[in-house]
Amino acid sequence: MRPTSVTAIGWIIVVTAAVGLLYLPLSIWFVANNTAVRDVMGKNPVPIPLQFGIGAVGLLFRLLAGIFILKGANWARLLYTILGGIGLVYAFLTSPAKTLLVPGIMFYAVIVFFLFTPKANAYFTTSANADNS
Repeated sequence: MRPTSVTAIGWIIVVTAAVGLLYLPLSIWFVANNTAVRDVMGKNPVPIPLQFGIGAVGLLFRLLAGIFILKGANWARLLYTILGGIGLVYAFLTSPAKTLLVPGIMFYAVIVFFLFTPKANAYFTTSANADNS
């Protein structure tokens, strides 16, 4: 049986990634029409179009991970954990506002903690064994 924490995490990941993907066109429009935001994003060493591309790919992978976390796929929690860590390193290296990363780091740490509790480990191990039967 899937632990409540894994269910909550899976749905949080799915919903936030889906909303992010739906909001992406509006974000692009907003940046294109707001000089102040464009100026801040321009301080990032990565070109603005590439920032949006990286964000879109990240959201797609998060959506995929969230869906498969709910199905008990161990690779999905590993995908979320690894790409989330890479995303935080990328943000730290490229963001002009490092202090704004603290809430994201804390949120990520809590999610990863609950994805690797003994109950979650048992769920993902049992799900993997059920798929191999």
